[in-house]
This record gives sequence, C-alpha cells and structure tokens, in this order.
Amino acid sequence: MADRLRPRDYDAWYDTPRGAWIAAREFALLRRLTAPAAGATLLDVGCGTGRFSRRFAAAGFGVTGVDPDPAMLEYAAARGAGVRYVRADAGVLPFPFGAFDWVAAVTSLC
Repeated sequence: MADRLRPRDYDAWYDTPRGAWIAAREFALLRRLTAPAAGATLLDVGCGTGRFSRRFAAAGFGVTGVDPDPAMLEYAAARGAGVRYVRADAGVLPFPFGAFDWVAAVTSLC
C-alpha cells in the first residue's frame, strides 16, 4: 500500500511557482462558472488541505469541506477560518439532497 501524502507536502506543491500558477488558473475558471448570490453555499468534496475551500469562502460562499482523511481535515481546520470541515466519504455524504447551492470536487481524483 502506498504511503499517504502528508498535508504539508501536498500544500507545498501549490507554493511552488508552477503550483501557484495552476491553482490560480483553476480557481479563475471555477469563478467564471460560479457567481455566488448572497448566502450561497458550496460543498467542497475531497477538500484535502482546504486550499480551495478557503478561496471559495473568501469569494463569498458559505463553505463546507468534506474529506475522508482526518489528517487533511485537521490541517485544513487549522488554516480555514469560516469553513466547516466534515469527515465523510464522497460516496456517502451526510447531507440531504439539495443542501448546497454548488458542489465542487477540485483535483479530487488526482
């Protein structure tokens, strides 16, 4: 079994010039596709370290991030003021249908 990627190692890639460039482009594309109305909510599936959860929150969304990895969630919560983090599997989400206005799964399958 492969070792899990540590949260700080995952985030460190985004701190490189290439990682920062890619993250900026990914988020710019997502912002063009979404326009939060006042009080709009977003579920960030596979939120990992919360990097995109925090950006969505800063853009005006009420954000809930879900991830199955407790280490990723702990890391995210330590950096994500204004974001609610929940440990959950993407296949069995603990929310009723229609609970969120938007759902994002940024790099969840990478």
